[in-house]
Amino acid sequence: LLLLFVLSLFLAKTNSLIFLLLVMELFFYLFAFMGFLMSLIKIRIMMFSLPYFFVISNAAIAMGLIKFFRKQHSVIWESTQR
Repeated sequence: LLLLFVLSLFLAKTNSLIFLLLVMELFFYLFAFMGFLMSLIKIRIMMFSLPYFFVISNAAIAMGLIKFFRKQHSVIWESTQR
């Protein structure tokens, strides 16, 4: 997602369609941020919580890949205390 955003910033000056996609992407991130703020006060509106979930899921996948490539991942299941 971050790479897509950076590329959109650079290419937005060259094509009006890419500029429109950049504006739509900015609104998507704004909705994700609103979803984050609403999650803090325990309000769920699908229009905001779905982009927030998508961004958080992609961030978790990226963090997992980084840990995997750095060999910092745990392959042993650790149960939680109940």
